[in-house]
Amino acid sequence: MLMKATSSGSAVAQEFKRIMRENGGKLSVDAALEAARSPANPLHEHLEWDDSVAGEQYRRQQILHLFRAQMVLIQCNEPTQEVFVRAFLPKSGGESVYLERPSALLDKDARALFIDRQIGVLRAWCREATDTQELAGLRGVILAELGRHG
Repeated sequence: MLMKATSSGSAVAQEFKRIMRENGGKLSVDAALEAARSPANPLHEHLEWDDSVAGEQYRRQQILHLFRAQMVLIQCNEPTQEVFVRAFLPKSGGESVYLERPSALLDKDARALFIDRQIGVLRAWCREATDTQELAGLRGVILAELGRHG
């Protein structure tokens, strides 16, 4: 059970939150890239602006990397532990629009996408662990649970 989430408070995270406030709670590559064009913007220094080195598509990939790199600390009840997870999750498979994690997990489509991707990660892990006897028990439990999810 989630108790609270705290943001890293970095200048990048704060800028993403500002962009979201101005765009109805959504963080898009286009809006972030447009904001980053200003040399005074905290995102600007994280992108390659020399067109002889990188073009617009590369800068879009750099923005996506910044989205994925933002982490948030989640504190859980049982067992008491803290873990860092992604602060922003994609709203759809196209990954051009992101939501803050709490909002994404409340959004039906974003939550379904997140769960589907996590199930994919677990299935991939099970495939990789097929020939590792020490992980056979854990693999069996995971596969049994995955069987319940279709």
